Amino acid sequence: MFRFMIALMVSWMLCLFPGWSEADDEVIEIEPVIVTDTRAVDRETPVAFTNISRKSIEQKYWAQEIPMLLDEVPGLYSYSLTGSGLGYSEVRIRGFDANHVAVSINGVPLNDPEDHATYFYDLPDLSANVEDIQVQRGVGSLLYGPVSSFGGSVNLVTRGRKEQKYLTFQSTIGSYNTRRYSTDFSTGEMDGTYSTYGRFAKIDSDGYRDRSWTHGWSYFLSGSRDDKNMQTTVSLFGGPIRAHFAWNGITREQLETDRTYNPYEYEHAADDFLQQHYQIINEWRISDKVQLNNTLFHVNGEGFYESLKTRRKLSEYNLPSFSTSDPEFLGEDDRYYAAEDTDGDGNVDRYTLKRTDLVRRKWVDKRQFGWLPRVRIQHGKGELAVGGELSLFDAEHFGEVLWAKYLSQAANPRNRYYTYNTDKISTSVFLQELYRLTKQVNLFGALQFQHHTFKLRLNAEDYPVYTPYDYTIRYNFLMPRVGVNYNLNDAMQLFVSFSVARREPRDSDIHDADDPGSAPLFGTMDVANGVYEDPLVKPETLYDTELGMGYRKGRIGVMVNGYWMDFRDEIVPTGQLNDNDEPIFGNAPKSVHRGVELSLSAKLPASLTFSGHVSLSDNTFSEYTEYDYDANWKVVALDRSGNTIAGFPALLSNARLTYKCEGFYSSIQVRRVGRIYADHSESEEHSIDPYSVINLSVGYDLSQRLGTPTSLNLHINNLLDTEYETYGATYGGVSYYIPAAERSFYLVLKASI
Repeated sequence: MFRFMIALMVSWMLCLFPGWSEADDEVIEIEPVIVTDTRAVDRETPVAFTNISRKSIEQKYWAQEIPMLLDEVPGLYSYSLTGSGLGYSEVRIRGFDANHVAVSINGVPLNDPEDHATYFYDLPDLSANVEDIQVQRGVGSLLYGPVSSFGGSVNLVTRGRKEQKYLTFQSTIGSYNTRRYSTDFSTGEMDGTYSTYGRFAKIDSDGYRDRSWTHGWSYFLSGSRDDKNMQTTVSLFGGPIRAHFAWNGITREQLETDRTYNPYEYEHAADDFLQQHYQIINEWRISDKVQLNNTLFHVNGEGFYESLKTRRKLSEYNLPSFSTSDPEFLGEDDRYYAAEDTDGDGNVDRYTLKRTDLVRRKWVDKRQFGWLPRVRIQHGKGELAVGGELSLFDAEHFGEVLWAKYLSQAANPRNRYYTYNTDKISTSVFLQELYRLTKQVNLFGALQFQHHTFKLRLNAEDYPVYTPYDYTIRYNFLMPRVGVNYNLNDAMQLFVSFSVARREPRDSDIHDADDPGSAPLFGTMDVANGVYEDPLVKPETLYDTELGMGYRKGRIGVMVNGYWMDFRDEIVPTGQLNDNDEPIFGNAPKSVHRGVELSLSAKLPASLTFSGHVSLSDNTFSEYTEYDYDANWKVVALDRSGNTIAGFPALLSNARLTYKCEGFYSSIQVRRVGRIYADHSESEEHSIDPYSVINLSVGYDLSQRLGTPTSLNLHINNLLDTEYETYGATYGGVSYYIPAAERSFYLVLKASI
C-alpha cells in the first residue's frame, strides 16, 4: 500500500506540469439520446434522472450484477443477498422495492409479468454488453411494460453497431474464488450496410457467504443492417445460471459467531435457470419529421429450484400416509411421533407415518411474446409520440418430490404434487407530447391506458384433495402525466411535474398457487359455478409530485429535486410467511414517500474530479394495520400508522474522488447509509445500524507501452474491512440480517487486437 501511495503522488506531480490539459472532458457525461417514450433528456424532460456512460461502467465493472453498478444514483439503494455482488442482487428506489421499479433492455420490458420482479442474476455478465444506463426516479417517462414505474425505472441500452472491427479478451480474478473469462468481437461495418457484434462469457464464484456459489454462462449476439432511411437490429442474449440459495439472513447471535453462515445447508438447494431473449428492433425514418419504430421480442425462461423440507405433511405433497409395525424401520424421533396404540392395551403396536423429510423441486416454464409499435412526429414546436404494447404471456408451474425419507410403495416416482398454468395478456396505448412553448419553456404531457387480463388454472385432476381453482381477473388503468421544464438561462433550469401510476397485484398476492392447499383471496368465491369476484388485494395507485432545479456551468454541475408521493393501497409485507418461507403481502390503505435529492459534480485542479449526492427520504404509513404472530404463534393486529416503512434508509450519501493522468486513474468512493428497519415497528432492536463503506479502484492503460489496446484495473471493495449488514427482515419476532462481504479484491485484465 505504501508503494502504491508513493506511485500515486509521483504520477500526480508529473501531471501538474504546464502543457498537460484535459479541458475537453465533461463534468457530467450525458449520452446524446433522442427524445423518446423511454428516455429523458437534460433541460427538456421534467424528470429526475441519471445517465451512466459506457466509460463509467467499464471503470467500475469487475463481474457484479447490474444493481451493484447503480449504487451511486441518488435515492437508489442496492444490496447483494450473497454479500459479494454476485448471485442475487436487489435494487430499491425512494423506499420502493424492486417489484415497483420498471426495468427495460432496449425499451423491452424485463420485469416478470407474473411477479413483477427483475431477476438480474438470470443474465450473468449483462453489464459487459451495456452501452449506457439511464435511471429515472419517480414515475418518469416509461409508458409500457408489466410494471408501472413507481419508485423509478432503469433503462439499459446494449452495445450494437461498431464501425471498427476488433477482438477483445477479458478476465477477472478475485476474492471468494471469483473468476470471469470473456471474449467479444465486432466485424465492423461490412459493405457499408451490415455489422455484427458478439460476446461470450463464463462467470464462477464461491460467494462470500457459505454455499452462496454461482456458476453461469453468458452469450450476446447482435446484427444490424443500415439502409438509407432504415436501421434493423436483431439481438439474441441469455445464458444458463446455477446459484445456491442465499436468500435468508441470519440472527444477531449468528452474526457474532459466524458472519458467513447460510441457513440453506442442503447441498443441492440451488436455483437452475435459463432465460433467453430475442429482439428485433426496426427504426424507419419515413421523413425528416416522422419516424416509425417497431420492436418484436420473445423471452423464454425455464428452470427449477430445489430444496430440502423437514417434517412436512405427506398430504401436502399428494403423498399417501402409511403404517408399519416394524419399529426398526423408523428412527427414534420418528417412532415417537408415529406411535399408535390401536387396541388400547397401552402398548405401541403400529406406527403411522404422516410426516417426513423430503426434497422437492419446483419447475417453471415461461414464454412471452410482445410487440411495441411507436411513431414519433416532429412538428413546429415539439414532438408527438404515439405508441402501444401487446404482450402475450403464458407459464406452466409444477412441483415434484425427488426424494423422501419415508415413502409408501404406492407413491409414484418423481411424484408431482401440484400443476397450474397462468396466462396474461397486456395491452396499452399512449399519447405523449413535448411542446416547446418558448425557447425557454417545454411542456410535457402524456396519457396512457393499460389493460391486463390474468388467468390461472389449477390442474387438480390427479390431486383429489385439492380444489380445481380456475379464475380470470381483469384490470383497466388510465394514467396521466404532465410537467413543465423552464430553462432560466444557459446554466440553470427548473422543472415541475405531476404523474399518476397504477399497478395490479402480483399473481402470488392473490393466490399462493405453489401451495395447492391454499385458497385464492377473493371476497366472493363460488368454485362450483366459476364465480371469483372482488379480489381482496387491491391495485396500487400513486400520485407523484416532483420539483427540481439544475445548474451547470463550466466545471460545476448541481441538481436538487424534491418529491412527494401519495400512495394508496401500497402492497407491503404483512409480517406472515407462506409455505415457501416467503412474506405474505397485503394493502396499506395510505402511505407517503417524500424526500430531497441533491447531486453535485465538479472538475477540480490537479487532475481531480468529484461527484456525489445526498438523499433524504421519509417513507411512512399514514394508515396501516399489520397482522403478525405473537410468542404463542397467534395472529395479532398491530397499528403501524405513522411508522417508517421497512427496508429503506432515510439517509443515502455517496462521494467519489477520481484522479486521471496519462492512462492512469484512481478513484475512491465513500458511501454512507442510514438506519434500515427490518420491520414496520420502527424499533432499533429490529434494525440495521448506519454504516459507511469505502471502495477503491485503480487502473492503467497499457496500450502505448504494449502497442495494442490493453488495460489493467484493480478494485478493492470495503477497503477498511468494515463489518456491516445491508438488509433485514423480521418474522415471528426474530430479525434476520444479510451480511456484506469483508475486504475483497478483483483484478481485471482487458486486451484487444
